[in-house]
Amino acid sequence: MNISFLSELSTGIVILDDSLEIIFINASALSILDTTEKNSIGNTIDQIFYEKPESINDFVGALELNRNFTKTDTVLNLKKGKKVFCTYTVHSIENNNEKGLMLEIIDKESSSELIERYRMKTNQQISQDFVRGLAHEIKNPLSGIRGSAQLLSNKLNNQDLQEYTDIIIKQTDRLTSLVDNILGPNKKPDFQFQNIHYPIENVLNLIDNESGYEDIKIVKDFDPSIPDLFIDSYLIENSILNLTKNARDALIDSNTPNPEINIVTRISHGEMIDGEKNRDDAINLVTVATPNATHFEITKSFLEAGFNVLCEKPMTMTVEDGEEIYKIAKKSGRVLSVNYCYSAYPMVRQARAMVRSGDIGKLRLIITNFSHGHHADAEDAENPRVRWRYDPQMAGVSGQFADCGIHAMHMASFISDDTVDSLSADFASTISTRILEDDAFVNFRLSKGTVGRLWTSSVAIGRQHGFDIQIFGETGGLRWASEQPNQLVYTPLSGRTQIIEKGEADLYEDAKRLSRVAIAHPEGFPLAVANMYMDLADAISGSDRDGLPTAQDGLRSMAAVYAAVKSAKQNGSWVDARPPIFSGENKL
Repeated sequence: MNISFLSELSTGIVILDDSLEIIFINASALSILDTTEKNSIGNTIDQIFYEKPESINDFVGALELNRNFTKTDTVLNLKKGKKVFCTYTVHSIENNNEKGLMLEIIDKESSSELIERYRMKTNQQISQDFVRGLAHEIKNPLSGIRGSAQLLSNKLNNQDLQEYTDIIIKQTDRLTSLVDNILGPNKKPDFQFQNIHYPIENVLNLIDNESGYEDIKIVKDFDPSIPDLFIDSYLIENSILNLTKNARDALIDSNTPNPEINIVTRISHGEMIDGEKNRDDAINLVTVATPNATHFEITKSFLEAGFNVLCEKPMTMTVEDGEEIYKIAKKSGRVLSVNYCYSAYPMVRQARAMVRSGDIGKLRLIITNFSHGHHADAEDAENPRVRWRYDPQMAGVSGQFADCGIHAMHMASFISDDTVDSLSADFASTISTRILEDDAFVNFRLSKGTVGRLWTSSVAIGRQHGFDIQIFGETGGLRWASEQPNQLVYTPLSGRTQIIEKGEADLYEDAKRLSRVAIAHPEGFPLAVANMYMDLADAISGSDRDGLPTAQDGLRSMAAVYAAVKSAKQNGSWVDARPPIFSGENKL
């Protein structure tokens, strides 16, 4: 008898001769009976297992009477003490006039598992059919709710009430999407390049109207430097919503005093340091263009790891951190520059050279402003790319002055080759929802006696990021504006006004060096930034570039910010604007 095919069966097969000795056992039976082929072949069946003492008589009877029998849901007691729950059938067989038995064993546990799987699958199908039917029934009233909310929104004149109808519409759309996912295979994610903070804000607006969050403070710490990401907003919203709800439930259950949920977005810098610092071809310069609150930590980490750094302004959030960065940079021997990029315009360098050469005599007065109207729309005040600039947790102690005003103050110090000693400030938040100022006026005094006037604003509708500065000396005056960056207006005492053009032959050397585009060709902000990097490359290579803003400039700017905040709170009182580390100095 050809029995080779029996070896492949998942059912346990044991073949016995007329003496009830095992002459064949397949792999499945070996597994079920927990034995080996060596310990089985040649042994009688009762040496492998017994059901009960008299069970061997059933095997003898089947052999003698040529009959089959089945034992259902029985227990086989193995010699090792193990018990096997199974169903087995004994078949009478004959081959070449020789009688024998074939034992077919089905492991009850395996069988039950298969049955259970089938049962679960059947129940799942029933449940799925029920849910699909329910989903179809849900979609109809959802459409009615959405349509009614839209009609109501069109008839409402109250903006606050319209916000509630907008929430109804958005959440109805969310439910519809969930129902659609139930009705069919999950749709492919709708990936688009988007600001990651928009779906987060949508969730925060939603939970603002939900119960359970009344006593929980939501703290937002967003990184606005994160570029648009390729995301599915719907999936992000669902994830953030689940996380915030889980956090809420955990806080409620724990009875935590003053509970907070912190939502933080960041780009990690630690991995970059670890990956670069030991490379033979490691990068030479790191640019820190992250939220203000992260500048200190990241700049410090890269300096201590041996990298040159260009940090966005403000260099730090506090004067104390600024002093620490200044010391670290000095000790490291690395180049640390702060991105006061307007100082890299060729005609700004020309103005500085003219002041240094005495072309306009001793300085008397500087008037500068850096104002725009891009944040004037009160309805746009909650835009994440706008709001962070007026949020103390992200921007620090100052809004518009620390954002744009210090560019103007640095420019005054840069061109005059002098430092700010004291100031008097007036701050205003013209949009009431803003905590920090969006308009500021600052009077200041330089160490050599020059008087300064500075205005900065983000609500000056009609100004397109206008940055200009006027320098008045005993024998002449200069005026430069970012909107006409290739021209420096020069008026000598009792003389005619002249326009000095970028690219002219008789410019001072620093202005010539940075005029990389020929005269009559426009040179704007991107090339000014490029000039910063060109000076940085020279400085890293060992060249002396005294026009490059340093850690000292960043520190002095932060000291001026804190002084202005203090003055504004004291109704414009005059305040020392020097950092403590330089308070005994009158000159850089």
